[in-house]
Amino acid sequence: METGNVYYAKHDGVLVLKFVGEIRYTMGESYRISASLDAFLDKLFEGKDFENVLLDLTETLSIDSTNLGLIAKIGQFTQQQFGRKATILSTNEDIDAILDSVGFDQVFMILHETSETTAELQDLPQAESPDRELAHMILDAHRALTSLNEKNKEMFKNVVQILEKRVQDKK
Repeated sequence: METGNVYYAKHDGVLVLKFVGEIRYTMGESYRISASLDAFLDKLFEGKDFENVLLDLTETLSIDSTNLGLIAKIGQFTQQQFGRKATILSTNEDIDAILDSVGFDQVFMILHETSETTAELQDLPQAESPDRELAHMILDAHRALTSLNEKNKEMFKNVVQILEKRVQDKK
């Protein structure tokens, strides 16, 4: 399995996040992608030192529901904070189908083109999260997905219930 990575840059008030490869939450080393993205977003949302967000998914091979939920949080934050939709770039038909299936057009402007940023992309700072925090992150990500629309609420209802029980059991 090819692992993925997320890179970022800030340029002229725009936060650029580039997702490359397979973006999945799994146990082991690759969970750090999700944990690092979640920690990065928490700091970003507190600082609010940007005006818009561009998510580049042109090199994304696959993405799971946890990371879709983290991306949904970006879209929701951008709409609430700045009154506009963040932008997603995607040129992969499989990724386009996933974005469409979860209703991302409600919180993102989705463009089917590539873009070359002049800003230098950097690795996200690595974050370590205890199991309890990871369980909360996964639950929050899925709640963000379910809040987009009724279809997602129904699709992820069982997942959210299982995660809520798991989080409750860890207390």
